[in-house]
Amino acid sequence: MTYSKEFKQQAIKLSDEIGTKKACEQLGLTYFTLGDWRKKLYRNAQRLVSQKRLFFYALGTPQNYKGNKRKE
Repeated sequence: MTYSKEFKQQAIKLSDEIGTKKACEQLGLTYFTLGDWRKKLYRNAQRLVSQKRLFFYALGTPQNYKGNKRKE
């Protein structure tokens, strides 16, 4: 069975709120399915953090990065 991206996001959010086991019971999912979605989300988040670190490494240090700071 294929689930939409929105459904997966809502299922993960629900599992954060009430726990994975209860979310699976409410949504009719297996623990493995929801656990796999959570694992993939975690891996993607870690990959994004790693990319951000590489970006700052290329600039030197975060203190050297001026970014989009507002002028006061």
